Amino acid sequence: MKKWYDEEYEFQVEVIGYLRGDHTEHLCRNGEEIGDTYRCTYGCPVNADGYGICSKTIVCPDGCVMFRLTAKPLGGENFFRGGFWKEP
Repeated sequence: MKKWYDEEYEFQVEVIGYLRGDHTEHLCRNGEEIGDTYRCTYGCPVNADGYGICSKTIVCPDGCVMFRLTAKPLGGENFFRGGFWKEP
């Protein structure tokens, strides 16, 4: 894949708590821990070690981890208002 457009936003997904107690052992297959963060623009979010979660959903597959999604403007031009989507 060759990126040709500098995205307008960066997203951060952070584990902020658990729905079932104070740990995820024997509950969460991914081993998420409070404070784990993932970053992406419009691709798949990955953590500092390069491991990612599905870009189509950011809900814990086992239903036991709460996430926070934060969007940070990067200063790029808006894709639609800037006309990047138009054919040359």
